[in-house]
Amino acid sequence: MDMFFSELDNAMVSLSNAYLNTDYFGTKRQILAIVATDFSRSTLKAYFPGVTDDLIKEARKHAYNNGKYEGVFIVSKYLRSCFR
Repeated sequence: MDMFFSELDNAMVSLSNAYLNTDYFGTKRQILAIVATDFSRSTLKAYFPGVTDDLIKEARKHAYNNGKYEGVFIVSKYLRSCFR
């Protein structure tokens, strides 16, 4: 079980790094949408510094309307294997 949480933490840190290294709102929303429906606001705020409630809401809306992985193909291919 510890290995699962370690891999999950690594995936979340990788997404956080991608999120922090983009200047585009749409890309931030898409990255956050990958995990926004699976975690609480407090968990998302712990991994994604500076994320607002409004952006979490937008990311969840994006995930429900377009799919979690829409628009973030490279990252999503890796994460699909992590979250199965």
